[in-house]
Amino acid sequence: MIRFIFIFISFIYFTELYSQDIVVQKVSEILPTFGYNYKKGKVVWIDFPVKLLVKNESDNEVSINSAFYYGYVIKYSINRKRWDYRLLYKCNEEDSIVGYVNVVDDIDSKVQKEYYIFTRHPVDVKDDFQVLFKDIIAERSKDSINNIWRIHPSCLSEFQNEYLRNLIANDSVRIHLYSKEKDQFSVKLPLDVNKVIHQ
Repeated sequence: MIRFIFIFISFIYFTELYSQDIVVQKVSEILPTFGYNYKKGKVVWIDFPVKLLVKNESDNEVSINSAFYYGYVIKYSINRKRWDYRLLYKCNEEDSIVGYVNVVDDIDSKVQKEYYIFTRHPVDVKDDFQVLFKDIIAERSKDSINNIWRIHPSCLSEFQNEYLRNLIANDSVRIHLYSKEKDQFSVKLPLDVNKVIHQ
């Protein structure tokens, strides 16, 4: 029994070290997005961009199968958190999005690629959000054409930025990968909030 526990702990430790090495969160250049609903007269969701660097240090090709995000999901009650499938978007060398991963994306040996996951947090039933951001909502909603707003953190107050940080605090991403060495495995990465919302 003791031997089994030791092997299990060793496996977890090895996996954790491997996970920290293969998937790394980077500072997001893309801004958080507010989705405004003119009929409701309020912001109904926020997309937070999470940028990831996936490194393949092995001697074989690694394939990304899917990506998941642990946080509030728009289809569910505002009080529920769960793992939710999210599209993984590819970046090119200029750090702009070139499309999403369709089925799988292969990373050659000794190669690294950058990706984005866009999380979505519903805020339409959060009255405290509507009150705290009422000035921005009033200003931006004057534009009757655009209801998708990119919001730079530098335009927000300290309290507003802290509110947004708290929305994604303790959230995580989980990437499913496949390699010949490890077969299919998952990498779980707790979010660094300051890399998502930064000045």
